[in-house]
Amino acid sequence: MAMFLSLWLCLLALLAQSVTAPSTTAATSLSSQATRATSEATQATSEATQATSEATQTTSEATQATSEATQTTSEATQATSEATQTTSEATQVTSEATQTTSETTQATSEATQATSEATQATSEATQATSEAPIRTTKSTKTTTSTTVTTLSGHSQLMGSLALLSGSLFLHPLWQ
Repeated sequence: MAMFLSLWLCLLALLAQSVTAPSTTAATSLSSQATRATSEATQATSEATQATSEATQTTSEATQATSEATQTTSEATQATSEATQTTSEATQVTSEATQTTSETTQATSEATQATSEATQATSEATQATSEAPIRTTKSTKTTTSTTVTTLSGHSQLMGSLALLSGSLFLHPLWQ
């Protein structure tokens, strides 16, 4: 009985081995395929991660370049604004200088006109001063001549009156 039982167990063991051997082989094959697929998936994931990392790096560099370009544009705009401000101030200074020059020219012209008028007045005064002795001499001569003429006329009148009086006085004696 014990021998039969041992035999039976051996038979069951052989049967079990014959049944489980293909299953184990298939399972091992499937496990190997799964492992290979997992490895390939891991490799693909690693490559995708690497590509994503490179894309992120490229995006970061592009963002950095864009930021630098924006900064450069901002600085250029600032420089242009400052240059425009400087040009505006220079134009203002030039305008004020032109205005000052115009006012100076006007003042110089007025001063020249005043000098010319003063010179003219001085010339006329000099002319009048120069002519004054001549006029005085002429006036003196005229006054003297008038006085002499008046005295001469007066003497003649007195002589005539005396003559007339003498004639009237002597008239009765003539008769």
